[in-house]
Amino acid sequence: MASDIIFRKRVLAAIDKPKKSKLVSILNSGFFLWLLTLCVVTAGGAYLTSYQQCRKDAEDEIERNTRIQRELFQRELRIREVIMSSSSVAEMRSQLKQPSSYYPEFSGFPILLLQESNAAFLNRVIDLKLNIPPSTPLPRPEMIALYSISRGQIPDAIADKDIPLLREYALKMLAQANPVPLPGYGLSPFRPECGFQTVWGRFFFDPATKIVRAYTGKPTLPNVLPLPQPQTPPQLLPPLSKAKASP
Repeated sequence: MASDIIFRKRVLAAIDKPKKSKLVSILNSGFFLWLLTLCVVTAGGAYLTSYQQCRKDAEDEIERNTRIQRELFQRELRIREVIMSSSSVAEMRSQLKQPSSYYPEFSGFPILLLQESNAAFLNRVIDLKLNIPPSTPLPRPEMIALYSISRGQIPDAIADKDIPLLREYALKMLAQANPVPLPGYGLSPFRPECGFQTVWGRFFFDPATKIVRAYTGKPTLPNVLPLPQPQTPPQLLPPLSKAKASP
């Protein structure tokens, strides 16, 4: 009898469930699950905030550079107009000394400073490729010597006899790029680059991580105009026979 009782205890001990370890108990505890959820929510919120800030910073950079490019284009266009409409070099120099700006925020900024700012932006663009046709001829040396005109400065050695050369330079070298789209119309060739790797590197390693990428696709035209309404077909005149038959 006693041996049966001992045997049953041994069988029950053998089939009894193993005790859980303390680590498993902690992992399955409500506090740990709450702490894990809190960490995930906090990390997700931090990533979303960093992503939104990255997008804003990139869009601000693109917007400002678009305005700078438009400013440079408009200033070169004015220099060209001054050279083409003036009758003497002295008149050109006098008009070019007058302050001129397309955007009021850039008034007082010299062209050289705007060009350097534009170059600094392009150096931070990912996958930037300059599309220069290989068949583009190089300008003549005498044309290259007039490069300072693009900054509104006519060389001191230039006299009235050189006006034909100045006008040739103005027509061939100034404001020749495609007009830069006005800011805010969604036609910029640049796009924000704010993927996980960019946001991670910007948050933990280098705040100056590149956040603008060159866009090679066809830009989408903005929906700023109402869609054209379908035109109703014009009412056809009644046949001539019926028109005569009517009283």
